Amino acid sequence: METVKKIWTSVMNGTQKCSMVLVLVLTINSCSKSDSDPVIDDPEVEAPNITAIEPTSGMAGAEVTFTGTNFGSTASANTVTFNGVTATVNSASATQLIAVVPANATTGVVAVTVNGQKGQGPSFTVLPSGNAYDCSKNEITENTVWEDIDPGNAIDYIITCAISVKGNALLTIEPGVIIAFEGEESGIFASEGGGIKAIGTVT
Repeated sequence: METVKKIWTSVMNGTQKCSMVLVLVLTINSCSKSDSDPVIDDPEVEAPNITAIEPTSGMAGAEVTFTGTNFGSTASANTVTFNGVTATVNSASATQLIAVVPANATTGVVAVTVNGQKGQGPSFTVLPSGNAYDCSKNEITENTVWEDIDPGNAIDYIITCAISVKGNALLTIEPGVIIAFEGEESGIFASEGGGIKAIGTVT
């Protein structure tokens, strides 16, 4: 009888071992990857390509249009910098961005970063904002003289609007005065009997 018990115990132990091996094999098979499962790779992200900026110079606060490819389709998807200083992006599409020149920007290259990919563009010249002409005075109706207000500065007046000299007034621009015009509509015009006597330099 004792011999029979030993044989039965041996058989049971062997059965348990076989069961454990069987469960382990099933577990491994259920976790293994099928050859038919699809393989998903992250798509390659191309760096932004800046082909042009307009204008190429301006004061802090001016809007600059970036033209190119591979831009983010939303403003928040793009990081625009002016010589390393981050700018605010007002609008965005895959081919065009409009950004604002930061207050503390300096002259240097512009760049756009999307999804960690950075593309550099041409250099942007930051003009001094202290000598910006007050466009609320865009009509000159009395005789006016523009002098060299800052001999140590390359630009004395930065014009971002259309200025009209009228009513028989005369605008005299003294020697040494350097004027820069920013924007398609900027300029100085004589009308209604007004006159301009320009001895300075226009850039």
